[in-house]
Amino acid sequence: MPAPRYVRLLAALGPLLLVPSCIFPSELEAGVQAPIVFGELGVASQSNHRGMPQNERGVFETRFGITAQTVDGGAVNFENRGYMDLRDSTGNAWLPDGHAGKFQQIDFDASYSRTVGPVSFRGGVVNYNLPNGEIFPNGVRGATSELYLDTSVEVLEASAFVRVHYDIEEVRDYYVVAGVREGFEINEELTLDSTLQLGLSSDGQTFWNYGLANEEVFSDLLLRVGATYKLTPSGNTYIRAVGAGSLILDQTLQQWFDTINIDDRNLWAELWIGWTF
Repeated sequence: MPAPRYVRLLAALGPLLLVPSCIFPSELEAGVQAPIVFGELGVASQSNHRGMPQNERGVFETRFGITAQTVDGGAVNFENRGYMDLRDSTGNAWLPDGHAGKFQQIDFDASYSRTVGPVSFRGGVVNYNLPNGEIFPNGVRGATSELYLDTSVEVLEASAFVRVHYDIEEVRDYYVVAGVREGFEINEELTLDSTLQLGLSSDGQTFWNYGLANEEVFSDLLLRVGATYKLTPSGNTYIRAVGAGSLILDQTLQQWFDTINIDDRNLWAELWIGWTF
């Protein structure tokens, strides 16, 4: 009996944990940053993925990871994200009901990032696990994995970016995001940031994420605005508040959302506390 996909993925990623010492500094030389371990715990009024509400009745979210600098000036990043339902009912949403207090989605992300002049790159693989994917109301959805590459460039004190995802397991198709990010430092304790992005979904991704077949569309528009406040002078403990909104753009998709009784326009809020070591 074949091992589950997430087991096979972790087995494939395992050797990355044994990367030869030529990749990482053998000791902390001047200018070489020590590995950073981070963790975040948060609550959100809605979980939303590419414009599709996963749960509109509230979720508890976790995020843990480590970033280690490499000898070439880049960094290797490992991250785990979890999404737990707060109620048995997910509302008019994508995920199934009946799993309060349980994780409905768990993601594993491994990537390499580097900045060269004004251009920054981050590429890697993300594995999505849906523990209750066999009882999805819109058809079975199992675990799957995507390769991705995010490229950004500084333009007029903002950061314009393009991120390409390609599913290598279940979908074997692409999803592309283009947008702009910007951050503002109000004072030593408080920073603000915003992101505006547009998604382009291939026909395969449209079916997987929304349930509508054979439609390659400009799928969703997302706006996120956040505020981060340092609770300690070093900034290694902080709180973060986020307001976000998404809009399904394609008319055919909007009609499909009406058919499955899910809102195509959504607003939600998030509150996080985080630590770095």
